[in-house]
Amino acid sequence: MNSALTAAITFVVGFLVVKWFLNSSESHPSTKRLATDQQPATNANVAAGRDRANRASARALEVQVQRVQAVATSMSPDQIRAALNQNQGSVETVVERYFNGEFPVQAQPQTDRGVQPGSGTSSDPRKRSNIKPDNLMVKFDVHDSDQFDENVPFNELDLKQRKRYMVWKARQTMKQTLQSDKQLASLID
Repeated sequence: MNSALTAAITFVVGFLVVKWFLNSSESHPSTKRLATDQQPATNANVAAGRDRANRASARALEVQVQRVQAVATSMSPDQIRAALNQNQGSVETVVERYFNGEFPVQAQPQTDRGVQPGSGTSSDPRKRSNIKPDNLMVKFDVHDSDQFDENVPFNELDLKQRKRYMVWKARQTMKQTLQSDKQLASLID
């Protein structure tokens, strides 16, 4: 028990000595000089940190401008920046105000090929829509006068005949609908 008490006292005294050395107000002169040398570097680090923060906020603003521009294509980037500054950088508020018609619509600039941006007719094949409004009656060579035997099961028709039958059947169904629904018929005329 005597050795355990001696070990505990040695541990406590050692801890107090280490703590006293670390918290000592008098330190070696070289550590004082080191502290004064680091002070200007710290100010430089703060300035560099501010520069990084400014660049980051500028990048964030450009990302916000791009997000708004994706929705509000008629707004110029300067208009968007001003609107973001007015709304504390809230993209949602700017887009909502745009949809409510609070911003004047600007004419989109013509490009050198005479195609307006976002009009859907781009020279880039990846941006062009491959969906074309085909007349299915012409595409599948179906005529109103065609007659299909409705007793033949659909599964027994080959692929080309199935396509022709579906187009013909849709046409016949639409004709019946137009005859019974005058309001729909007025939209087509």
